[in-house]
Formats: sequence, C-alpha cells, structure tokens
Amino acid sequence: MAIKLGELLIREGLINPDQLDEALKNQVIFGGRLGTNLLEIGAVSEEDIAKVLSKKLGVPFVGTDELTKIPEEVIHAIPRALVEKYRVVPVRLDKRRLTLVMANPTDLKAIDEIAFRTGYIIRPVLAPDVRLNWAMEKYYDMAVKVRYVRTTHKPEQKKLKPISFLPVGEPVLSPEDLEGKPASPAPKEEPLEELEELVEEPEEFQAEGETVDFTSFESLPWEKVLHRPEKRAAVPTPPEAQADVAPPEPAPAEPHAAETVLSRLTEATDREDIADTLGGYLAGEFAHVALFVVRGGAAHGWRCFLEKTLHPPIEQFKVPLNEPSVLQMVATSKTFYLGPVVRTPFNSSLIQELGGSMPRMVLVVPIVMMNRVVGLIYVDDDGQNLTGRLPELQKLAAKASMAFDILILKSKILTT
Repeated sequence: MAIKLGELLIREGLINPDQLDEALKNQVIFGGRLGTNLLEIGAVSEEDIAKVLSKKLGVPFVGTDELTKIPEEVIHAIPRALVEKYRVVPVRLDKRRLTLVMANPTDLKAIDEIAFRTGYIIRPVLAPDVRLNWAMEKYYDMAVKVRYVRTTHKPEQKKLKPISFLPVGEPVLSPEDLEGKPASPAPKEEPLEELEELVEEPEEFQAEGETVDFTSFESLPWEKVLHRPEKRAAVPTPPEAQADVAPPEPAPAEPHAAETVLSRLTEATDREDIADTLGGYLAGEFAHVALFVVRGGAAHGWRCFLEKTLHPPIEQFKVPLNEPSVLQMVATSKTFYLGPVVRTPFNSSLIQELGGSMPRMVLVVPIVMMNRVVGLIYVDDDGQNLTGRLPELQKLAAKASMAFDILILKSKILTT
C-alpha cells in the first residue's frame, strides 16, 4: 500500500485534518505533490515533511545546510544525465561510498544503475523536495520547474492604476459600434517585472458546507445560444417533378459537441483531463483560447490553442493580479468580462503571448469554487459575435468547477 503522507503528518501531530483537507483541494485544482501544497498553505515546514518520510522509510535525513555546501569533486562524481533522469544530487563521498539525496530513495532500479555507472556504493538519503530542486538547479544548471518560491520579505504592493475598462458584466459596445471611432492613444508601456509568489499568506478556502449556487447557470437558455447552421431559403421544386422526388429520410440526431464535453467532464480523472477537455472543445470554436489557473497572486498559463494548434509556452506565462489587466478584473470581480482590450503592460503581454494581433473583443469567464476564482477561460475570435457565446462559456465554467468537486471527493476517499 502506498504511503499516505497526510495520515503520517496527522499521526505525528504536525497538521490537523482541516489543513490536510485544504491541501488536498489545492492539489486537485492546482496540481503538484501533497507536500508542496501543504507548504504553500503554511501548514508544515519542509524539514517536517522530510523527517516524517525519513522515519517511515528508515532513510537518513539531510538538512538544508549540507545541501548548500557540497564540494565540487562530489558534484562531479555523478553524470548530469543521471541527475536529471532520477532527480538525485550527491552530497558526500567517503572512499567508495557515495551519499545521494534522492527524490525516491526506495527506487532500487535507480540505485543499481547509478552504482553500475559510477562504480560507487550508493547510500540514499532524504531532503526536502524543494531543496532538492534548488540543488539540481544550483549545481547542475537545470531549469527545474518549481511550484513556488519562498521569500523572506513581502514585496511592496503597488497601487492599481486607474483604467477605463468597460463595466464588467454590463452590455458592451458591439464591434460595429466601434468602427470609425479614433483609437485612444496608448499609454507608455512599462517593463515587466518578475513576480515572486508568496506562500506565507496563502488564500483561504471558504468554510466547509458553503457551496456555490449554480442555479442561474442551469436556467440559462442554453439551446438558444449554441451556433446552428445558417438556414438558406428553400428552392421550390417544379410541380411536374414533385411526384418523382422521394422525401429525404431524417438524419439521426447527434448530440451537440458541447453536451459531449459536459459528459466528458464528469469522467475526468485529474485536472489535466479537465484542461484537455475544455481546451480541446474551445479550440474548435474560437481562434484563440487560453486557460489559466489562479494561485499565489497570479494567473498562470495552463492550456492555450492558437488557430486550433496547441501552444505549450503558455505554461511559462503568468500575469500578476495586482496589476491592471482583463485577467485581474475577472479574478477580482468574480464575474465575466466582455469587450475590447485596453492597452496596459500586462494586457499587451497577454496579447503578444496569444499571437500578437489585437482582437476587437475578448471574453473572459471565471471558474469559481467556494466563492474563490481558481481558473479563467479566455477566448477571442474576430469572426463571430462573442456576446452570443457568453451563456455557453458560463455553463462550461460551472461544470468545470463541479468536475473539480468530484475529483476532490475522490481524492479524499483515496487519501483519508
């Protein structure tokens, strides 16, 4: 049976059930390991997690200090390819015995291969996972994807600049209304600043028992807003030919693609299934599609499709939510935005990431759970009126939220 880290930490009195429950929710929504999510909500320290696993596995624990002072000859004792393949870092070399920090110290296959390739006797040890990532980047210059950065200071919060966004959730000017009007002069764009994510003050989930009311979404005129083939005027059949024309047999009814998507969301096995289902469907409906997850004070790229083509670089893109942008407006207001894009530094950065062509209108819809925005759906397409697609995207966002709820329930069953 797999080791259940949450139960171990509760048994040791390091976390309580409520903290485990919150971390499990974050893990389902944002991904990553359970330990990383516990760190982000401030429930436990890196050393506590490593020490508990060390005790359970019977593997020695290495502190952070030793990882910061590894001699150069020890680093050269193991090839970089093995470091990357198995996520390991050597910390001590005593004659023919090599002490190795391992992401998985129970991986006997990895231990055997490293011993064969290096000629050393391998002694596996444990260290905090985030410190192992840090060591791989420091000593082997590897761009390890780390979920968060722990900071020792709180950056100064900047005041939001006043911008003339259209009212959120209110009727907006149509593209036809915008034609012929002079464009407002674009403000001077400031250089983008690198964002550090804070983990000391994570956002809190709402209390148990409180749910989001999706009644309004269910009552939307769903069947009226879905795109249907354009009706053409019927060409009358000459009277003399009518007798020879057999009436066409009705084609079998096929479920609308959107309804298929809703069905697939209920069968999602993880957060990536949800992203693939939403993104894959929307990519066939709109020119530009982007999904974001909201955590750590920023909107992080999750999935992106440009003209039906997957755009993986979006995963490295993020927009801070303390600076003006369409994403910031929707994440703050918890409602949709429909309208043109005002030129601000981070709006310009977003549009550049999505192909560089300024759209006439965009539609951004939040994914809300427990009164908290956890994701954003962005679409634009100059070839269609986005106003008519708003109810459809709102329903998809609501169903995505419910799919997350199902995954959270499954995670609790398997973990607690």
